[in-house]
Amino acid sequence: FYDYAPKLANDMHAGPSRTTESQSGDAWLAVNVPAMLNAGAEVILTWDEGSISDEHVATIAVGGTAAVGATDAHAYTHPGLLAGLENVWGVPRLNAAQTATPLPIS
Repeated sequence: FYDYAPKLANDMHAGPSRTTESQSGDAWLAVNVPAMLNAGAEVILTWDEGSISDEHVATIAVGGTAAVGATDAHAYTHPGLLAGLENVWGVPRLNAAQTATPLPIS
């Protein structure tokens, strides 16, 4: 397991506009994710904030055991992502993950 956060210039937070922030992040993903997938990794991308009106965020899993084309309409939380990872690893759930609905990760 490796938790990687790109530097500020590529994490979709720093830029003169949302468009340039997204373009910078997309470019980073285009360069780095294929190498991770080629190494056999399952890559789980999750964003840390949504729009002010609903705070919905995307989480995308690719490679490894991630099902191609699968979708899930359930509203998971960041503790739910942690709960899913902890379930896969067979370790006790921490803090808010103890009561969260786990993201289905196989």
